[in-house]
Amino acid sequence: MAKDFHPHPFEKLISEVVALRGIAHEKGNSQLAELWRVVAGEKIARQTRPLGVHRGVFRVGVSNSALLSELSSFYKQQLLDKIRQQETGKNVRELKFLLRGNIDGSGRHSLRESQD
Repeated sequence: MAKDFHPHPFEKLISEVVALRGIAHEKGNSQLAELWRVVAGEKIARQTRPLGVHRGVFRVGVSNSALLSELSSFYKQQLLDKIRQQETGKNVRELKFLLRGNIDGSGRHSLRESQD
């Protein structure tokens, strides 16, 4: 006698995959945020936010144009090297900073101004 085979409804499988993907995406975002905080340090992390990694490009939102310029000009290679030294950052080949407005809710100032 043949056993009755009852496949799962396609919609249920899709919803389970989507739910798992969402959990994986959240976990990935928290790992990315932690990686950035460790590599960049608290001062930079407060004024920036990791946006994601796509095709080896780690994108970081920056709160203001002065900081974006400073990070791009003076700290980009150093930060990229630190990212690549971390296990979760080994596949990162480029670091890109994008202006994303007031991320932290504080005033506009660069790292050099805050060090004085």
